[in-house]
Amino acid sequence: MNWIEEDIITTDKYLALEGPDIAYIKTDVVKLNHPIVWRGTSHTLRPAKTWITGHGDYGITSEVYNRYKSECERWFTINKECKAPNLFAVPLGITNDCDDSPIHKIYGNTLIMWEAVQEPRVIKNTVYMNFSIHTYPVLRKHVYTLFHKQPWVTVERSENTVEARKNFLQEIRSHKFVLCPRGNGVDTHRLWETLYMGSIPIVERHIALEEFQDLPICWISKWEEVTPSFLEAEYERITAKNWNLEKLKIGYWKDKIILLV
Repeated sequence: MNWIEEDIITTDKYLALEGPDIAYIKTDVVKLNHPIVWRGTSHTLRPAKTWITGHGDYGITSEVYNRYKSECERWFTINKECKAPNLFAVPLGITNDCDDSPIHKIYGNTLIMWEAVQEPRVIKNTVYMNFSIHTYPVLRKHVYTLFHKQPWVTVERSENTVEARKNFLQEIRSHKFVLCPRGNGVDTHRLWETLYMGSIPIVERHIALEEFQDLPICWISKWEEVTPSFLEAEYERITAKNWNLEKLKIGYWKDKIILLV
């Protein structure tokens, strides 16, 4: 895939679209049903032709959608967890390069990503596993238990440093597949990091991710499906196809949002 730093998707780039006809709302506001303090100011919702919700792990369920559907004509969101004719999914993308926390400056550094993808790709194992179990232990502990002793899986845990971040991206790139179990939210940064690095994310099917079924992702219904023979077949299937990767560019999603305003 040919991409430049400016193509990388982040939720702050959706936030930058806010204007008279587009309201950007932190998902916590609609989930909790009250204003919050966000980035030092009071943040609440407002009616607009188009809503974008993000910057949070909560999903837009049918309950949340029905509560607010009259406030907008079109609604774009991270973690779309129900179906409605005017509700559209957008990707979570990469961590924002912002001051929300010290690690945002590390994980949101797109130059590091760009530099990593310029390096020659040398595959050293089939699957890479590197995630925090505590983020969603009910599932992630199970995934870790299934795979941590498999010889075809490389297991690591990263620290929150620039060097560890560089290594993490290099390791993604040097494996055919990356395990991407959901975290607090269904969509994960790891899914998109893997796609940008040119590797294949292994992801459970979910309504929140249906919009991305035409990307080179290894979809599963349960984690027990992931075996060497299954991955060999998936690798052949995915690498044999000429994929349209425009959905990895923020411009694709900006155009979709703006054209519908």
